[in-house]
Amino acid sequence: MKLPTLLKPRRNQAKTVLIVVPTIMLLSLVSCLKPNTSSNSYRATLESISGSAEDRQAIEKAYQNWYTGWETKDYELAAQDYSDDAIWVNAFGMRRVGREAIEETLKRVFGMDFVMAGTSKTVEKTVNFFSPAVALVTSLVERSGQQTASGESMPTRQTSHLRVFVKSGGEWEIVSHLISDARNKKKSEL
Repeated sequence: MKLPTLLKPRRNQAKTVLIVVPTIMLLSLVSCLKPNTSSNSYRATLESISGSAEDRQAIEKAYQNWYTGWETKDYELAAQDYSDDAIWVNAFGMRRVGREAIEETLKRVFGMDFVMAGTSKTVEKTVNFFSPAVALVTSLVERSGQQTASGESMPTRQTSHLRVFVKSGGEWEIVSHLISDARNKKKSEL
């Protein structure tokens, strides 16, 4: 089976992603530091950027499109809010670049009954604006009822999602989405 060809990002978009994504990740890490004089002023700056009601609504709609797409097996809906050069990495480390490649992967995934046997619910979610045109959405999602390829029930699992949204041409798009397993340290073998 031939894997889908990855889209080659346009030069300016690739450069923007290479600058914006690491910067946002660094800013999100800094926001988790214990408050001191410098981080307090940073937090105050972040709190002053709250995003308009319209911006928050557009981001929430994109967020919900992903989960509605999963519930209805609509891979086009699930992928529609990604930019043409978005970077998407699932909980197993599979990396796709571009809405078209993400959509093609979701089409295959949505065709796997054992994966689609289950439901997801958001346990927690935060939306932080780093500028009027950049927002970071973090969420913790619980999935229950999923099965293994052999049809055995899997225990409920949690995944963490980190999405970077950028407003371009008046529209919010996901430029980066990282999904990872959220493991309880007390239950972990490490």
